[in-house]
Amino acid sequence: EGEYYRKLKPKPMKLTFEKYPFRFDFEGVGSIKLDAAHTLVYLYFLRKKEAPVYLAEVENDVVYLDNLYREIKGGDKLDKNQKMAKVVIKLCGLKYRGDELVSDKNNALNERISHINKQLTKILGTFGLQNHFQIQNKDGRHGVSNDIDFEDKSGLLKMCEL
Repeated sequence: EGEYYRKLKPKPMKLTFEKYPFRFDFEGVGSIKLDAAHTLVYLYFLRKKEAPVYLAEVENDVVYLDNLYREIKGGDKLDKNQKMAKVVIKLCGLKYRGDELVSDKNNALNERISHINKQLTKILGTFGLQNHFQIQNKDGRHGVSNDIDFEDKSGLLKMCEL
């Protein structure tokens, strides 16, 4: 029985994001709720699904992530005199040294990815479907499968485009 299910390639399903509370709905299956930091990470990888993210390059998107985080949290837009959100800095592997951002190797992003993947596996089962929604790690690449039909009802990803 189990072997039969493993051989079937899962069909794409619609994934919808709703802002309050931060919820990702998987059509016909259920939903997962994440806090703001985990939501930020998953939205970021959904945005990047066509061009997988190299974790070493996440710091290049720090301004985009900061804008997205402020939209999620309802905060002010970034201005040049305001320091970026601490959670964004940590996720990007950076830290402030005085007023300057410098590299700071930490595990914050990987911890969030692992948590999201565990939540997805719980709701989507263990027969392969979760592989299309997880943040994938293959040959050093991270991204989300192109098989997802993702709908952002909140418009957050478009609002934060730079």
